[in-house]
Amino acid sequence: MKHKVLEFSLLILLVGLLVVSCQNNDNDTPNIENQKELLELVNPNDTIVVSNHPGVSVYKTNEDYVNYVWVVVLSDGQLSSIPAYSLADTTGRLKTAENGNIISNVRWKLENGYIVSLEIDLEASFTNITIDEYVKYNIQQGVTCWPNPLIKSRIVDSNPFTEFYHMGCNDCKLKQFTLGQITEMINDGTLEDHFDKIK
Repeated sequence: MKHKVLEFSLLILLVGLLVVSCQNNDNDTPNIENQKELLELVNPNDTIVVSNHPGVSVYKTNEDYVNYVWVVVLSDGQLSSIPAYSLADTTGRLKTAENGNIISNVRWKLENGYIVSLEIDLEASFTNITIDEYVKYNIQQGVTCWPNPLIKSRIVDSNPFTEFYHMGCNDCKLKQFTLGQITEMINDGTLEDHFDKIK
């Protein structure tokens, strides 16, 4: 008897849930927004893994340069580390964003404003050239990089870093972290347990 009462109660509960979930009214719209908010909290970048072989840097800059080209200006004024970006790149350094712009696939912006990068130099100077603009110019001109004078005229910050941390080597023990773990390190103050503070 108790078993039948329990089965009947469960059946009533399931039918009630089904009726409530199938109702179509104006109150359903906020549920879509709630789902979007939940999806935004789960950042797919958090699962990307980076390692100290050969190296990874975590930094903050004066402005948001995450999608901008950087170079190194040598003491004699010549440029170094000029990127050779093209759509033919097979190294995975570039990707196309949802809006159609070409962006870096080795530089990620964390929720707390820090950037994680597999390609950056402490001596970097940032330009106001977006990676998208750079690649499209290269395609139009049939080149792999811009002329030095053109790049130099677009440098906007030769001292961009407010903080800079690095972890890297070729012959040390492998360390791997997800971007989510790096975010946690920053938030709980343990980043320097794993990364060397350079600035």
